[in-house]
Amino acid sequence: MNWKLFGGITLLIADDDAFNRQLIVTLLAKIPSIKVIEVENGIEAIEVLSYEKIDMLLLDFHMPKMNGEETLKFIRKEPRYDNIPISIITTDESHVKKLYALGVDDFISKPFDLKNLESRIYKQIEKHKVNKSIQKEKPTQKPIASKEKSYSLKEVENSQKEMFYGMSLIYNQKNNSSSNKIVATISKEFALLLGYNREIATNFYYAVLIRDIGAMNNKEELFDYKFTDKERERYNKNMLMGYQVVNNSIETNLIKIAKRVIVQRREHYDGLGFPQQLKGNEISKFAYMVAIVEMFDALLSPRIYRERKYYSQNEAYLILEQESGKKFDPDILKIFLSHFDMFIKLREELKLKYATRHTKASF
Repeated sequence: MNWKLFGGITLLIADDDAFNRQLIVTLLAKIPSIKVIEVENGIEAIEVLSYEKIDMLLLDFHMPKMNGEETLKFIRKEPRYDNIPISIITTDESHVKKLYALGVDDFISKPFDLKNLESRIYKQIEKHKVNKSIQKEKPTQKPIASKEKSYSLKEVENSQKEMFYGMSLIYNQKNNSSSNKIVATISKEFALLLGYNREIATNFYYAVLIRDIGAMNNKEELFDYKFTDKERERYNKNMLMGYQVVNNSIETNLIKIAKRVIVQRREHYDGLGFPQQLKGNEISKFAYMVAIVEMFDALLSPRIYRERKYYSQNEAYLILEQESGKKFDPDILKIFLSHFDMFIKLREELKLKYATRHTKASF
């Protein structure tokens, strides 16, 4: 993250808990370009906004006098504050859907983690400054030449890739797992095999990396390819959060692919998947590809909750084959299975590669 790109940043924190405010200030102290203003409630926050140029606002959900939701409603009614990203600090996820509808940009969970906090603040400031920059570039009379527009979106897309990769690193470290990178890399090779060009395949790689972006702050993980009703409910909740994150981003080719991956990868070819019971060609090929690779990796990975901790390669092949025309598009699955040995070899190479890196990082 290159904070120098933004110049000086003024961050406003509204939280009635002085300890929480001080913790955020302490965590961000290593970034000299950030100036922090502290207030205790929404009324004081609105007062500061009236005379101070604020680049981002962190709102605690539970505050006296004027809580986070009430403050958010007031600010989003004022057009002059449209370019100020707002993140809600909360441990209660039950309000997520409602607050997104009211215009919140992100959520920050307690307890605070420096890398996560910095990454989330950086992401929101970057997104809003890029949006503002693009708006300034729009001419009042002549349309932007296609070459100039493409260049601007390409810069945004590259920035999104960097941001998503950083978020995936945090996610991987949290779960002490390289599975996310392995699934993303194999998915990219699968896309190339299906005839997609390298640019699209690379965008697919980054989309797969952040397919669980809605669950990145959760303590529990979803590992199995078969869900209980409770897991399904939790998955749908996480999926909605993840979709909101990418939906609030500038629409690039990467974001278009990411939306399909996030929303459709649990849909089934026979229409018995979720959340929308799509079937057949209604489901994106990107969703089919990542779902196949996820199941492939899950079958070959240890799972403590399964009766069988491991499946052999032959067993994994047969289980995948049985899902032809059920979970997966038969034509897409057939191509994967016809290169099964190649993907086995690639997975083993990636496991060794990331295991070696982890070992070196431990010394």
